[in-house]
Amino acid sequence: MNILTINSQSAKSATEALRGCCGAAAWCQHVAEMLPLDDLASFHRAADVAFDRLTPQEWIEAFSCHPKIGDLDSLRMKFAGNRQWSASEQAGISAADERTIQAIAEGNQVYLERFGYIFIVCASGKSADEMLALLTDRFQNDVATELTIAAAEQRKITHLRIDKLFQTETPMRSPITTHILDTTLGRPASGIHVELFSTNQNERRKVGEGTTDIDGRIGAGLIASDDFKPGTYKMRFATGVYFDSQGTDHFYPELTITFKVSVDQSHYHIPLLLSPYGYTTYRGS
Repeated sequence: MNILTINSQSAKSATEALRGCCGAAAWCQHVAEMLPLDDLASFHRAADVAFDRLTPQEWIEAFSCHPKIGDLDSLRMKFAGNRQWSASEQAGISAADERTIQAIAEGNQVYLERFGYIFIVCASGKSADEMLALLTDRFQNDVATELTIAAAEQRKITHLRIDKLFQTETPMRSPITTHILDTTLGRPASGIHVELFSTNQNERRKVGEGTTDIDGRIGAGLIASDDFKPGTYKMRFATGVYFDSQGTDHFYPELTITFKVSVDQSHYHIPLLLSPYGYTTYRGS
């Protein structure tokens, strides 16, 4: 999986892919609704926005999709990636002695009876003894405090799994990219929204969009390889909004660059050198 791939998927397919990171259906739906996302950092931010929207019951749904700590035979989460990820995350259990494993099993049951859901901890890098100590300490919490702690651990687990999700394949290079420089300020222009349209056969269809980052680039590119076909494209830049946000007078409320894609060339870089009263573009590499 990579960001270009998930951006190009249907909402249903994207939701299923996300369930390997977090089993709460509402969380997956919230993130899918925020697609397309520009880069990995944007994905992590979207994950936190989605978490902020969850109800207590939706958090508990997320917890229920994990195996109990120390009990990998209890794996119930059927979504892609969970089985191998859970096993590696709980690798510290494999070196534990029988007494520690038994104490964790008994503690899990006590915890479940007290709080109504299984003990959740970001187990990556923790030994069995460390997890047992955390489990024992958290018995003392009241219900509201423990839900907050468990939710924070769920966030940690999910962010680690997002990184894993997008490391399973070599990231695809977008066939069409851009880079915007503000020549008046002498620095990249961040926060400019860009839309890409295919205008083949007298039909205009949006095939991608994104917002420039701190480097003036759109990290995930503007179009997935599967949608990339020879023909004519238009790239529209919301330059007026950019200048308005700076309180800068300007002449062009938006810019549109039209260019032709040939069958024998695989990458098109369209830079934009921008000022309030003029601009330059060229075929980059």
